[in-house]
Amino acid sequence: MPLEAHQASVSKCFIYYRVSHADEACRAVQQAQGQLRASLPSVQMACYVRRDAQGPTVLETYTQSGAFDDDTRALIAALVEPAVAPWIQGGRRAELFTSPTA
Repeated sequence: MPLEAHQASVSKCFIYYRVSHADEACRAVQQAQGQLRASLPSVQMACYVRRDAQGPTVLETYTQSGAFDDDTRALIAALVEPAVAPWIQGGRRAELFTSPTA
């Protein structure tokens, strides 16, 4: 039996948005993610910034085994959205991806 058949699926959640001040927004995300780690210890979290001609974009990433349920996504939104609200320009967009299963 192939090794892939024994592996659980992995889900990734990517949340991205334009911001007015990338460094401040990313620090706010990282602080909120630090608080989330107490409630979601199995979720790996990170924050990235892309700077281009249209202005900076922040990307939050969340990775875990299995699917992201509604409660997990709601907890992430409840802690992170207010933290970055002062710098967001436009809306936050979320994309969910799951590894293929054998």
